[in-house]
Amino acid sequence: MSYTRVSATTFRLLAASLITSTLLTACSNDDAPAPSQKGTHIVIVEPKGQDKQTVDTHIIRSIQEAREAAVSISVGASVGSGFFINKDCLIVTNKHVVEFDSPALLNVSAAMDKADRETQVMRERIAAWEKRHPKYKGSDQHSVDQDKLRSMEKYRQELQQAYDKLSSEQRNASVQVKTLDGRTFAAHTVVKSEDTDLAFLVGAVKECRYFDAAVKTDPAVGQPTYTVGSPAGLEFTVTSGILSGIRDFEGVTLLQTDAAINPGNSGGPLLDANAKVIGVNTLRLSGMEGIGMAIPIATVKEQINRNLLLTSGSPSQPATSTASAKFDYDSYREDALRNAQPVAVDVSKLSEACEQDYVNSKYAAAMSSCKTSSSHGHQQGHFYMGKMLLEGLAGQQDYYLAADYMKKAAEAGIMEAQMLLGQMYQYGVGISPNSSSALKWLTEAANQNSKEALNSLGLIYKEGQIVYRSYEQAASYFEKAIVAGSTNALHNLGVMYLQGQGMTKNESKGFEHFLKAAQRGNPVSQLSVAYCYYKKLGVNKDYVEAYAWLTAAELNKKGKTITDWDPQRASEMKQFLKGIMNSKQLAQATAMSNDYVKRYSNVSTETSLAAKAGKL
Repeated sequence: MSYTRVSATTFRLLAASLITSTLLTACSNDDAPAPSQKGTHIVIVEPKGQDKQTVDTHIIRSIQEAREAAVSISVGASVGSGFFINKDCLIVTNKHVVEFDSPALLNVSAAMDKADRETQVMRERIAAWEKRHPKYKGSDQHSVDQDKLRSMEKYRQELQQAYDKLSSEQRNASVQVKTLDGRTFAAHTVVKSEDTDLAFLVGAVKECRYFDAAVKTDPAVGQPTYTVGSPAGLEFTVTSGILSGIRDFEGVTLLQTDAAINPGNSGGPLLDANAKVIGVNTLRLSGMEGIGMAIPIATVKEQINRNLLLTSGSPSQPATSTASAKFDYDSYREDALRNAQPVAVDVSKLSEACEQDYVNSKYAAAMSSCKTSSSHGHQQGHFYMGKMLLEGLAGQQDYYLAADYMKKAAEAGIMEAQMLLGQMYQYGVGISPNSSSALKWLTEAANQNSKEALNSLGLIYKEGQIVYRSYEQAASYFEKAIVAGSTNALHNLGVMYLQGQGMTKNESKGFEHFLKAAQRGNPVSQLSVAYCYYKKLGVNKDYVEAYAWLTAAELNKKGKTITDWDPQRASEMKQFLKGIMNSKQLAQATAMSNDYVKRYSNVSTETSLAAKAGKL
């Protein structure tokens, strides 16, 4: 059986013991080298008796939080993973991540072996000829052979010097660690296990999220598993699978999973559905798909107990007086914090980068810079994090977290955040519907002349769902929204004129509003214009115009989720018009629709969360 290492290095199987798990917690050491304080546990409680959507949301949120305790580790060109294991920010990874194989070093080593063999052959040859042929010594041939031997010995010395230099460079290679919030810092390997593929690092970092080993659980074959790592340099990637088995290889216990473990995943955590660490990802079987192995977390705890002196106690038990031979991690960390350059975070630049990354659609980068900006209390960071999580950008969608970020941004006075938060309360997106909160935040945004907020308030009073219906109030808000530039409000006021809601019925004014909104690219308004031509509502009946606007509306709607679209009306109109129009009329209508699409496509866009209603 052969093994493929998840990072380019020498892999050695490890001895393991019990299988336990850990729970994500937070730590903060504010003033190094002050004595360590206990971290604040973030207890992730598994939902019981809940529907599948609630359970799925719980898992997603748990794993997203777990990513904050994972790190990406770079050693030269090699990339691996790791995670914080205690409140003092001790980092666990694979030994082979920080002992990466150097192709140049291997080549020089092979050349040295070859040179040793050839040099020895030359020495033996010279000695044999000197013994067998007395006249050989002092001859021209003897001089040539001696020169060749000296040249070979010199070459061997040069190889040794190259090997020593490369070895020194490897030993002193900078280990760079990066966290999910964008912090980077240098780390040093403090312990490499002698009998397992584990290494422990310390860096000049005061704060971290970490996995605490105080909570125990027994992994069960068949349970869901998740990995967090940096495969192919794609930092903090999450993959999922199940625990396929608990294997024993010549006395070495490993956890088997079919969650994807690829180059760069080495050293990262293997998690259960509650964000508890059950192992350290370490290898996958060569030539096999879906067979990865992880070191049980119990082995990590045993190695810490054996090799590290922690005054605050190891993850599983306090340090004892017999631990004097262990590595004094706490003292080493204090020195590292005292002597290292501080990890400076220019928050103003991060906030600028956050906005630029978002505007330029670099959502993966924005997730990092915006989260760091938000963690330092910057309103732009709150807002863009909320918006990305709301829209599911960068592969992450979490309405609950989006609501949390939006609340912070709204309270900081960001108009768009107030508008979105109001709609989230209005439609129950990520939070329970709340009429008073919806009105509060939409009014705050409307006071800053938000066209979306003004239009939303108009709809609230028009529909009378969370307040008493008032067509007068609705029309007033629609008028204000139109002045602010709202295309949707134009359409909504057109509906009120056409149906005579709270006002004298006026089909001409209704058509006029529909046409203006249609010319701004609103597909629903374009469908309404088509219907007006079709039914002679406020305009003369014209089947060619009806077909042209209907076709343009369908083309502009394509690929979009529009809650007010009436597919039955569109289908019935199209079927009737195609049956009554001749080929010349259809050709004319088609040409007109192409012109309308070119002139009135996506001219105006407005944010509405109506399509996400009820999504928690």
